[in-house]
Amino acid sequence: MGVGSQRSRAGQSEEVGAGATAEGGVSLPSRLIGAVPLRNQAGLFWCRGAVHGHEFGSGSPGGTAAGGGEPFGLFLGGGTKLGDLVISTGGLGRGWVESLGRVRPWELEGFICHRLCAMSFQVGQTILHRDIHHDGRITSAVAVRVVADDARGLLTWTAEGSQVMWRTTLHGERVRKFSVDELAVVPTMLSPGQWAGTNVLRLTPPGASHSIWWFFDADGVFCGWYVNLETPSQRWSGGFDMTDLVLDIWVEPDRSWKWKDEDEFAERTGHPDYWSVEEAVPVRAEGERVIALIEAGAYPFDGTLTDFKPDSEWEATVLPPLWDHHVSDLPPAIVV
Repeated sequence: MGVGSQRSRAGQSEEVGAGATAEGGVSLPSRLIGAVPLRNQAGLFWCRGAVHGHEFGSGSPGGTAAGGGEPFGLFLGGGTKLGDLVISTGGLGRGWVESLGRVRPWELEGFICHRLCAMSFQVGQTILHRDIHHDGRITSAVAVRVVADDARGLLTWTAEGSQVMWRTTLHGERVRKFSVDELAVVPTMLSPGQWAGTNVLRLTPPGASHSIWWFFDADGVFCGWYVNLETPSQRWSGGFDMTDLVLDIWVEPDRSWKWKDEDEFAERTGHPDYWSVEEAVPVRAEGERVIALIEAGAYPFDGTLTDFKPDSEWEATVLPPLWDHHVSDLPPAIVV
């Protein structure tokens, strides 16, 4: 990931630490920036702390990173990917005195980090939305188009006919509704397919353990909202990854709502291949927080985007060649 591929936020650096806020004043869960400070973060960061026996960072992002003489660390990372960490005594792009090479984000334990540039996507760009199983295997990959990427989150459009990869049996049957016991004994593989029957607008708020989907029929009529409970997304150069947590909420246009897949969620809770009883608690609590917004008619359940129309030139999206690109040995984590 090159610096040239990122959108600069000059003059808008912010401290990313426990209880701090990120872009747009959006609060980040402490686990994302506590025990593993940069695990789910991607972008360019000024850091102070120690790694591999090196201590540095007596300057500040407003002084050192802008061109002062105090040493600071510059970390260029992509979520859970290895990132480049260097020490500099000059401004950005000059004065390097030592390179620490490739560093995993969670090695920056206890760092105070300031975001200098954030990885962002361009309107109209085709990226991937991938669901990663807890064992690291890809469960699904959907080619989506970027509508917006800002403080409210990443907004994407999935048009009918867009290319997908689903996990299926060797005979092509989708395994989405298979029981845990069936999944343990049935060989599966990823099979190509197409998004069919609906068009979907999806909002993934920064650091949130859910996403909001607006469903539209083939004629563009709004059908309702779908709240997908999931791990906070991990960005990489080709898109974003998360782990689906099975429990969902369906919301009618009149904002009446109901839980979905509670039986599947209960079946997986406490199973070693999924999540613990303790981890299940904040998953349902996340859903209850969203239900409060639904019942209050608050954003995004206030009618926003229910009349959305995609760009007339946007065709169904196509999977890129690196749709199965390996990003991390660790799947997205449940925030507790």
